[in-house]
Parts: sequence; structure tokens; C-alpha cells
Amino acid sequence: MNKSNTDFNSILKELKREKEIKESLFQLNHEIKNPLAVVNGYLQMIDRTKDEKKKNQYLKIIKQEIKRAITIINDFTNLGKIKKLNNEPIDLSIIIEEIIEMLEPILKSINSQIHYENLDEIYVMGDFDRLKQVFLNLIKNSIEAKDKDFLIIDIKIEKLKKEFNIIIKDNGKGMTEEELNHMMDTFYTTKKRGTGLGTTYVKRIIKMHQGKIKFKSKEKEGTTVIVTLPIMN
Repeated sequence: MNKSNTDFNSILKELKREKEIKESLFQLNHEIKNPLAVVNGYLQMIDRTKDEKKKNQYLKIIKQEIKRAITIINDFTNLGKIKKLNNEPIDLSIIIEEIIEMLEPILKSINSQIHYENLDEIYVMGDFDRLKQVFLNLIKNSIEAKDKDFLIIDIKIEKLKKEFNIIIKDNGKGMTEEELNHMMDTFYTTKKRGTGLGTTYVKRIIKMHQGKIKFKSKEKEGTTVIVTLPIMN
């Protein structure tokens, strides 16, 4: 190989590296906004209340979200490649309940509700912070799809022989058939100002947990997301 070809290949590699860095930074920016917005909201609520019990509750949530923000930053270091999960026994119900509690002020402000049907034991082997980010992303997508005066998000968990199905259904604006067909494409988004990076993160983390994700949707009727994760042995 002559010198000109070597130089050209080096330039291509450098351009590819720059593109990966930019995509990683965009993804980090997108993901980090979620916990920061929650922290900001609860700090304002602390300022407005004199109830010490509520203040302690809000501080607990703030600490959890700061921890999650650090996890997200670490995930997107080294071009956003997540190499290892912190696997431990996790009760999925706790994750869902924490997210609902965290989003309660937002839901009230936009005339929306989450209905959650939980099982007694919903244990999987997984990474608590990353799975929490996954389900927060999916629930947040439902909130952003609000298209009626009153948004309802139904969450239920089905226990199969070897798996759990976590089903998130909303009565939002839904997707066209074309949009639905592209949902598994990397970086695809239906949002005008979106990057598709949040969904890309969700799919990556679910895959690392040996799970699957499926989208069902109908325009003007709503969207259903089904996340399947293995039951802990």
C-alpha cells in the first residue's frame, strides 16, 4: 500500500472517530437532562415546603438522581460504549414505583396519571440504575406523546414461564405504520427535535440484559411497548 492510500485511510479513521465522539456527546446531553430536571424540580419543592418529612423524601430522590447522572456519564465515557453491567437481584416493581413517585409532580401538572398493576415478586438479574434509566425513558416517551386532555399510562407486568413482560401502554398520539416500522433502526426518532439516542440506549441496555423490546402503535390511539426480561433463576 502506498503512502497516499495510507494517508487516506488514516483520514477516514479520524473522521469516523470524530463522528462517534459527536454522537456520544449528543447522546450524553440527551440522557443527562432527565436526572438534572428531576433534581432541579425537587430542589424548588424543598424551597417551597416547611414539612421536614417531605424535605427528607425529596432529598432522597435528589441523591438517587445524582447517582444515576454519574452512572450515565460513566456509561458514555469511551465513545458511549457500555462494557459491563452491575448485575444483582432486582425487584422490577421497586424501579417502576420509584419512577412513578419521581414523576408524580410532572404528571399532576399536565393532567396525567399512571396506573400500575404489580406482582408480588418480580425479580431479575440486572443493573438497577441502567434498568431504571430504560423504563424512565420509555415512560417519558409516553408522557411526551400526550395528545388528549387527559393522558393515561397503564403499566403491568406479566409473568411467563421463563420471562417477565413489562407492558407500558399509553393513549397518546401513537405512530404511523411507517414510523413503527423504523422504531428498531439506530438513532431513529419521531420527535421533531429528537436524536433517537434515548431509544438507542434503551435497546442496547435491554439487549445486554438478554432481553427484548417490541413496539405496537396506532396513530391517534396510542402506543404499547413490551419489554421482555429473563426471570432470575
